[in-house]
Amino acid sequence: MGADPTIEDARTLLTWIRRNGEASFTIRDAYRANRGTFAKVPDLQPALDTLETHGHIRRGPDPPPGNRPGRKPSPTYFIHPAHRTALQGEPQ
Repeated sequence: MGADPTIEDARTLLTWIRRNGEASFTIRDAYRANRGTFAKVPDLQPALDTLETHGHIRRGPDPPPGNRPGRKPSPTYFIHPAHRTALQGEPQ
């Protein structure tokens, strides 16, 4: 019996967050780094929601709409400070 795919995807993202070592990331960053796991950007959302529900990350305010053509800016997620401190102490 396999684990819930959303939980597995959340674990994949959390592993990437730990390796990345940054205080924040955008959905675009997460997608580009995990294309092998997520076929499309919207496929990230359930895993991001799971990480947010469990307090690992927090979504920042939506970026203001720009006057430039093209895609709108990608939302930013911030890593919870307590988790970030714990992650910095782990060997990489």
